[in-house]
Amino acid sequence: MNIISASKSVALMVLMLTLSLPKSHAVAQNPDSELTGQKHLKIYTETFPPYNYINDGKLQGINVEFVQAMCELANIQCEFTLYPWNRSFRAAQNNKNSGLISAARTKERRELFSWIGPVSSGQSCIFKLSSRDDIQIKDQASLSQYTMGTARDNAYEKILEALGFTRTKNLILFPTKNGDVRPFAAQRVDFIIGSALTIEHQLTQAELALHEVTPVHVIDKQLLNGNFLALNLETDSSIVTALQRSYETLTEQNMLSTIEAKYIRPIQPEQKGILNNLDIWEECAKSIR
Repeated sequence: MNIISASKSVALMVLMLTLSLPKSHAVAQNPDSELTGQKHLKIYTETFPPYNYINDGKLQGINVEFVQAMCELANIQCEFTLYPWNRSFRAAQNNKNSGLISAARTKERRELFSWIGPVSSGQSCIFKLSSRDDIQIKDQASLSQYTMGTARDNAYEKILEALGFTRTKNLILFPTKNGDVRPFAAQRVDFIIGSALTIEHQLTQAELALHEVTPVHVIDKQLLNGNFLALNLETDSSIVTALQRSYETLTEQNMLSTIEAKYIRPIQPEQKGILNNLDIWEECAKSIR
């Protein structure tokens, strides 16, 4: 879905340059769209299964597929490019007619973008290893007695600080998403954060099964407000309006739930050997919108 140039040969050259960028991937379509006057939008994203990720060289995922459908219905050509999160975030902030998925609409980010959504997201929870009987959580205040791992510069940092975790004491930041999972499995970090839709994938990074972790705290969903398509503030207003309308139409048609069913299996605690904190598991197993 890439509108790079009116010339096919130039479009091919630019696409090859895009694909050659380190740690990036792009999805392109219809290089002649500028000749037809069709509007175009560049959408940045990161590796974040099952929302957006590379599989067999192809960018896919729940939110990629849903936003592609939004673009098609709005008659907008959308080019998707995958970078590490920080690079995607900066690119969406700095480039007109661009956007970002899947972005949490936190308090600190609200004024930085125009927001369409929410799209697919899961209830976020704090997990410990089920084998860690030494970790006992009686209330929210007791969380800060332990160490928490998360990726640097992600949406969780401010939330974790509000829960009593600090960089100088017990908040350990890792340079990459899911970089905390192996240290967590090795008991060098006490907690990780995961959602109903992402936790099983996260655990594969350390060959952990779902029953090997136990949720100890549910993150207030109002602090994250779900995942969104975040649009650069200088994006053409007609693009924003058209995408908002297509979002509303597809939401009424329940398309997002249909796409989610292709990528995920709902967590059924009683079927997966999960025995601890079943009441919290029920909350952590929810998809939110």
